[in-house]
Amino acid sequence: DRWTKPVTLSYNVNTIGHEASINLTPDGQTLIVYKSDPTSKNPEGDGNIYYSTYDGKDWSTLKEFGSNVNSPYWESHACLSADGNLLFFVSDRPGGYGGRDIYRCVKLPNGKWSKAYNMGANINTPYDEDGAFIHPDGQTFYFASNGHKSMGGYDIMYATLNEDNKFSN
Repeated sequence: DRWTKPVTLSYNVNTIGHEASINLTPDGQTLIVYKSDPTSKNPEGDGNIYYSTYDGKDWSTLKEFGSNVNSPYWESHACLSADGNLLFFVSDRPGGYGGRDIYRCVKLPNGKWSKAYNMGANINTPYDEDGAFIHPDGQTFYFASNGHKSMGGYDIMYATLNEDNKFSN
């Protein structure tokens, strides 16, 4: 078997700037994209998270999740729960446990996203967390961390949602 020649996903998603696909929902209909603004004052770029939906023919233009997700700081990764009602994302915004932390937003009945909620000390450490992924079972949360007594660098961790709707250590 051979791979076909790559083709552009969609001109609605790809621009002359920097876009990176960072997650795809289990149904394949929503693509989460990291986009960096090279004119940002941040030397790593002004990274933000967007999404695009597939209508069966083409991907939509990039849309924001809500006013509390993207910030002047660096948002590097995100994922949606299988039912589309929970958004987990990574940010180095002030007020966290240190470095990059993982935050959660809930889709409200009006279709908008709630304020960002820091996932807390069971998940976040004074070091960096990244690569958030919620398994389609809705209970198992995977992420990368260079804290949590890791072996060095980023190690893969997981936590499970308990009866109190909180993640285990």
